[in-house]
Amino acid sequence: MLNKIVVVLMFLSGVAGASSTLNELGVYRDKNFNILVTDGRYSCSIYPYSQRTKDAELDSLPVIGESIITIESDKHSDSKRMLIVSHNGMKIETPFMINLRKGSTETVYATMSREDMYVLAINEPKGVIAIIKREGEGNETNVMMANCTL
Repeated sequence: MLNKIVVVLMFLSGVAGASSTLNELGVYRDKNFNILVTDGRYSCSIYPYSQRTKDAELDSLPVIGESIITIESDKHSDSKRMLIVSHNGMKIETPFMINLRKGSTETVYATMSREDMYVLAINEPKGVIAIIKREGEGNETNVMMANCTL
């Protein structure tokens, strides 16, 4: 389980490319200069995600769909959850994800079960990046959402 999260974190650190301003991305910095995400609705492109794409540049991946991600904070902890609605009608509501890492270059929230992995990363210059990896029979989904705007 931890190995999967480590692989995802390595992938996220390699995602590169030009982007919009931080405000358009829904990203801001706290008083300690940590990069954080604003709660709200984001329009995102959907990309395929697999072990082979983890080292790829985002611009080299095909856009396979569009989605709306609503990000919500837990009022009692430093956790976030996502409600994802894709262009084809797929809906996913994640459980609250714990904060794995908070910093000036990247902040990562994640949760994992035996069959599912959900990751929300905020970095500069890309802004919001979400990874959904579900392996339950009939619900197999391996996608990444990026190029999100608030």
